[in-house]
Amino acid sequence: MMKTLTKTFQAVPFSLPHRAVNPIPQPDTLFRRFMAWNHRRRNRAILMQLNDDQLKDIGLSREDVLHYGEK
Repeated sequence: MMKTLTKTFQAVPFSLPHRAVNPIPQPDTLFRRFMAWNHRRRNRAILMQLNDDQLKDIGLSREDVLHYGEK
């Protein structure tokens, strides 16, 4: 019986399906990227207006604000 099972379940080559990469992003992707960038830009501008004590109150430092949006 064991010989039959090993012959029945032979190794089949496995590969992940190829994911095509579109070199030109879709308009909705570009719009979402722009909106995310604009959101980070606006938040950073608002945070830059706060003084160090206000930033400390919300758990941020000036360095955190300077690096916000670089992601």
